[in-house]
Amino acid sequence: MMKKEHLFDNGVKVFDYQLLPIQRERYKKRNVHEEDEEDLFIDIIKGLKKEALYVSIGTAIGYYPLLAKKINPDIQIHCFEPLPIHLSFLKENIELNDFRQKDFLIHDIAVSTNFGEVTFANESYGSSITTASSKVSTVNSVKNIIKKIVGKTPYTPTIIVQSIPMINLFALLKTNTIDFVQMDIQGHEHPVLQQYFSDLNSGETVIKSFLIGTHGIAIHNACKQLLESNGYKIVVDEFETKNQPDGIIFCRKD
Repeated sequence: MMKKEHLFDNGVKVFDYQLLPIQRERYKKRNVHEEDEEDLFIDIIKGLKKEALYVSIGTAIGYYPLLAKKINPDIQIHCFEPLPIHLSFLKENIELNDFRQKDFLIHDIAVSTNFGEVTFANESYGSSITTASSKVSTVNSVKNIIKKIVGKTPYTPTIIVQSIPMINLFALLKTNTIDFVQMDIQGHEHPVLQQYFSDLNSGETVIKSFLIGTHGIAIHNACKQLLESNGYKIVVDEFETKNQPDGIIFCRKD
């Protein structure tokens, strides 16, 4: 039996079973993943030069890397996604869109504040890091199960994933310059940025631009202040978007 496909207006295809009901409803208004971010993202990708480096942190099922490859096929795309089910979906969607696996460099690790193991809450598109210690993870997992049994809280399954701080991207990707980082990590964005700027101790490495999905006005403003204090010019500043769940910050180094 053939799997049903969802074709976005920009030509990106994903398998329909990967989508949530709330997403399908949103797409009826404008058939793109995030209406407020779509045109901005396209402009950013079109502006990247040949062989530019685009890093997607929190890739999920691959919508934005797939769109980027359609628009600007000569850029290098690195996808960071630690959730196994989303990695599986991403690989399916790469083939569905007639690309090759080697067209994307896929890393099954999280970008966090720590190097090593972190606990990851497995909540589909809302998945996020919960702790930075596997020992703490085990304790929390047991507590979570007990709470479910006694009816105190809904059960959220967790997994252990590998993690690196953002500063380690340069060594991992063997570069001193990353042209564009897009980050959607479900509320963990400020501590990751804060750790990155704390670790950044020379002018030899640079991330030229960030597109960040923010989760709440407090996180949004904290990220904005941090970026500005580290020399980034805020180009787009939307803490409350009309047509998608996340806020948007786009900034760059001039």
